[in-house]
Amino acid sequence: MIKIFIPFIKLSFKEYKPYFIALICNALIVSAQTIFAAYTLSFILSCIESKDIHASFIYVTIIVGIELLLFFLVLLSKNILAKRQAIMEEKIDFAKVPYQYSMCLNRQCPQAGTCLRQLTEQSVPENIEHWIIISPKYLSTVKGGCPHYRSSTKVRYAQGFIGILENLPYKQMQTVILHLMNYLGRRTYYRARKGERLLSPSEQQHILNILRNCGVTTTQEFDAYVEDYDW
Repeated sequence: MIKIFIPFIKLSFKEYKPYFIALICNALIVSAQTIFAAYTLSFILSCIESKDIHASFIYVTIIVGIELLLFFLVLLSKNILAKRQAIMEEKIDFAKVPYQYSMCLNRQCPQAGTCLRQLTEQSVPENIEHWIIISPKYLSTVKGGCPHYRSSTKVRYAQGFIGILENLPYKQMQTVILHLMNYLGRRTYYRARKGERLLSPSEQQHILNILRNCGVTTTQEFDAYVEDYDW
């Protein structure tokens, strides 16, 4: 039984390493909170019974502070754990996968549990006859970090920037538009401005840099934001 159980644990940890780390941290924090709470009441009572009121006040304050810290750490660890679990359970909509997106079959990869190429391969419908994979022979020669790894953590994309342009003085707006067209291209500029084409975090930063270089000093927000995979 042990010989079967240990390899199972190792494989599960390899596949879902971030989730297991969050799970272990949550268990340690909850255990610390439970143990500390068990001794807190008796320690507070002994402080109250002592004659040194000043020292008792300091000790009680420290205890309450530690209890509050552990309480917030428990909430934080539970939140992280819930997010990791949601990532594990979320199924990729294959209809949204980019055309000819390269997938991966290397289940032995230590990053397989969080790699978008692996998770996409697992979501391929049965009616798909042909799809593209990264050569297993090539992957067997890769040393260190995989150059084709794509994190399954979603990023925040920006959708549209009409509001930014409308808040600028006319001459400044024309200058900004010219620079944005040079950066994005004319067709992509119009699609991105209306929100038809999402802007990646790096593209958002580049656009904000263009605004600053054109003299815009106020904080700017795009029309909307959505979370999606960084394919």
